[in-house]
Parts: sequence; structure tokens; C-alpha cells
Amino acid sequence: MKIKQYISINGNNVSFNGGLNKETLKEIRYVNVDLVSSSLFKDNIITDFQENKIVAWCCQKVVMLIKEINKKYGLNLTLPKGIFVRNFDELNLKQTNMYGFCNMQPVKLFKNKDVYVPSRTLFFNSFENANYFKDKKFFNWENIDEISDFRFANKSAPTDYFLDIFFHEFAHVIHENQLIKTLGANITAKKLEQIEKLQKTGLYDKKYGKELSKICKSAVTNPLEAIACDISKIMTENINQDKIIFNINPLKHSPYDDDNYMRLFNTKLNKILRNFWKGNFE
Repeated sequence: MKIKQYISINGNNVSFNGGLNKETLKEIRYVNVDLVSSSLFKDNIITDFQENKIVAWCCQKVVMLIKEINKKYGLNLTLPKGIFVRNFDELNLKQTNMYGFCNMQPVKLFKNKDVYVPSRTLFFNSFENANYFKDKKFFNWENIDEISDFRFANKSAPTDYFLDIFFHEFAHVIHENQLIKTLGANITAKKLEQIEKLQKTGLYDKKYGKELSKICKSAVTNPLEAIACDISKIMTENINQDKIIFNINPLKHSPYDDDNYMRLFNTKLNKILRNFWKGNFE
């Protein structure tokens, strides 16, 4: 996405393109984060955006899109239980330079808090300590356009659309709910524990790497990342990027369409993704 439009948010210049018209830019500039949180609370989503207007607006937009296609096309895509902006240095994470992640099992996530964070909870990085990153401009939400370009250029994301990061994390929630529906909570928990073992053996990469790399590099990480990357890619390919709406069911005839999957042209990649969607990770 080439930088074409600019908006001042919190006193800084923010570049956007691809789906963000003047009206949308104005919405982001004047968004009331507290009102966004109140609105999402009505959908049983607890939030704390730390006054981050960009993350708040984008998350609310994705929630609205999911609710819209659920209603219009009879889907049952699950929403997260919570959405939080936090400094990832304060969390028990192996990597702190991520833009976001989905917590998929109840765990004591905070280093200095003896509390469990429930599953299907989304976190987005505040990057409070971004100064220690080499390319710190890519770790500042106000450079969302450049971040999107950067992630697509290095193949860590399947698209350069500004909502890709958010579609991706919401896709984890959708996938986990599908696994619980298919396998039950206990088996799903065991499946999630198996993923790290699969990565360590190197067999996952050897068996699936060639096909999954057609989506992006991140898809080769593990089955969960493969699904999230692909769903985000499908969403982006099917959205009207100017109006930010879906005119069709984005998941129809995809590996995630239980009603019409058999009509899908079953490529090797689609078969792999279908198995991952159903919890077949081996």
C-alpha cells in the first residue's frame, strides 16, 4: 500500500491507504475509545485499549464485520472474550515484538499478577519500549500503513491491508471455537499442547512447509498460524476495501465452509487447511 493520505491522531501524522476514505479517517481521528469499549461490552467483550484509537477503531470495525456476515449469511463466527492493549514486556511471552496474539488457554500471563487470563482473549502490543527495536517506526501503531507494507514485503503477512493484523487475531478465536465444537474442550486443550512438540521436531515444516509458504512465511509456523493467515487473506480478498464491507460471504467455498466444502476445488493446500480447521494437526 503506497502512502497517499495522512491524518493527525494524538498530534502525530498517521499514514493510511487501502480502504480508508476521508470519512473513515475522520472517524478514527475523533473516535471515543470509551464509547468503543462500551459498545463492545454489549457484545460481551471486555476491553482496555489504553486510549489507542487505531487499535480500538480497527477492533470495533472487525467485530462489526463479523456480526454482519454472521447475520447476513447464517454464520456462527465467534467473537473474543476480551481485547487489551498492553506492553508485551510485562507478559510471559517468548517474543515481545509481536503486534498481537490470541491467548488460547487459561494461563497466568502477567509477570507480576497472580491471575489467569481466559482463552479467546486478544492482546495488542502498546510498544511502550519500542525504542530498543532496530526499526522502531515499524513498532508504532501510528505507522499502520508502513507496518502493513513491511509485513507483506517480508512475507510475514499474506496481504498489505491495514486490517490484516486484526483479521488474523480474530481468526484465532474463530478457529479455537471451531476446534472446541468439533473435538470438545479437553481434546482441544491437548491438541494445542501438541503443537509446540510438532514444531520442535521439524516434521511439521518438512511435511507442510512447501504448501503453506504459498500463503506467507508465518503460515509455516504451526497449524494455528496457517489457519489465521489464510482466513485473514480470504477476508481481505473478499472485502470492499473502499467501503470496508462484505458484499458476499467471504468464507463460502473455502476450507472453512462446512456446507459447501465438497464443491471446493480440492487442491493440496485446501486439504491441509481443512484438516487443520478440524483439528487434524499431525
